[in-house]
Amino acid sequence: LTFFSNLVVNGPVKVPENVSYDQASTVPLAAATAYIGLYKGLGLAPLTTTGIGAYSNTPIVIIGGSSSVGQYGLQFAKASGFSPIITTASLKHAEYLKSIGATHVINRNSSLAAEITKITDKPVLFALDAI
Repeated sequence: LTFFSNLVVNGPVKVPENVSYDQASTVPLAAATAYIGLYKGLGLAPLTTTGIGAYSNTPIVIIGGSSSVGQYGLQFAKASGFSPIITTASLKHAEYLKSIGATHVINRNSSLAAEITKITDKPVLFALDAI
């Protein structure tokens, strides 16, 4: 978990004035949950020199991309090189989710399987349920 050990080694993080301590306290938990779900739960190569970009041209689905865990999952998936990065969410969040890593946002009320087949013909071997 190099990513998290760097946070500890580098000391405390300054919380912006527009973010409450309650809000800031959710950051490490959501990030750790996404990281462990992807890299330990799915057995992916961690975000080290060998893991960055390791999954190029490999599709991934992240269910609940607009959740706090989902947002970190999208960013980790992007760093790992996944493509396409498909997520489910309310479409009002689509532009934001694309700005942080999603390549496709599927309406959370749509048929996931039907929509995925419109995006890729490759098998989806990796999925993270952030809900």
